[in-house]
Amino acid sequence: MKMHTRLDLKGSIPSFSHVSDGKLHDVHALDLLELETVAIYVMDRGYVDFARLHGLHLAGAFFVT
Repeated sequence: MKMHTRLDLKGSIPSFSHVSDGKLHDVHALDLLELETVAIYVMDRGYVDFARLHGLHLAGAFFVT
């Protein structure tokens, strides 16, 4: 099992959470998110897909891998 979570630092609960089996590659979790402007997305190197990261940039979001 994997859990992909987006935390809103203004609140105390996750704003997004998705539980999947271990077969879902991490990079596909980005496709499940509605991107938020000025949000900061922190992820491990399993998410490195330059087209998807460019989508974060175009949405006005920031990311750290």
